[in-house]
Amino acid sequence: MAAWSESCVRSTKCIVVLLGLAVTSAWAQQAPSTQDGPMSVARDLPPGKPYSDGSYPMGPGITAPKIVEAVPAVYPADTPLEDAGATCELSVVIDSAGAVGSVRVFFSAGDAFNASAIEAVKQSKFAPGSWDGQAIAVRIHVRVHFSQDLSPATPAVVDRASRGPGSLSARMAPPVPIHTAEPEYSDEARRKKIQGIVIVSLLVTTDGLPNDIRVERSLGHGLDEKALEAAGQYRFKPAMKDGVPVATRISIEMNFKLY
Repeated sequence: MAAWSESCVRSTKCIVVLLGLAVTSAWAQQAPSTQDGPMSVARDLPPGKPYSDGSYPMGPGITAPKIVEAVPAVYPADTPLEDAGATCELSVVIDSAGAVGSVRVFFSAGDAFNASAIEAVKQSKFAPGSWDGQAIAVRIHVRVHFSQDLSPATPAVVDRASRGPGSLSARMAPPVPIHTAEPEYSDEARRKKIQGIVIVSLLVTTDGLPNDIRVERSLGHGLDEKALEAAGQYRFKPAMKDGVPVATRISIEMNFKLY
């Protein structure tokens, strides 16, 4: 009986030791550590490369910022009634606290309307965008339409993909490309097999020439520079308003794909 009891005690001790090892192993997997103690585990970042200002483009899994209090834009007082029909589209960064960051004119409605639209967006209040429940800075497009009947020109968040001729003023014809250029691959990107889209924006002048070319969505590895070079070779039939050429900012997607 004594021998049996002693054997049971030894077995019990073995079980306790094994359970302890299992618990220790599980804890180690859940909480990586260094010599200084437990190591924090970084959360995954949103897909896609952030812009230079740290904001992210809209993409899968990212919830867009929302306007929670929209302030209507003021119609320019010195604009004749017959000209009060235009759409301004802005590229806007909403930071992780919901504050308005940088604002750029993406589609111009004229200096007076642009200034009024920008001021309205800056005064409006936003709920920030998010990724996996975490608030992040997101770049979105906000449209302000000034109608001929002078109805409230209220800022509205829009999907970039939905932008098209139908979103512009009925009296504005967008620029039409008459010469395009394919971007070349950089040696580094080809070597690393980088693929994707670089988005550039540019101002089409009244002469149909590209000006003030900017990278709006970056891929890096030398592809941004190649996209800028290609965009500089574009030529356009300029945008027309009431039969008169006007300068207009547009965006172009440069698709880099290995075959």
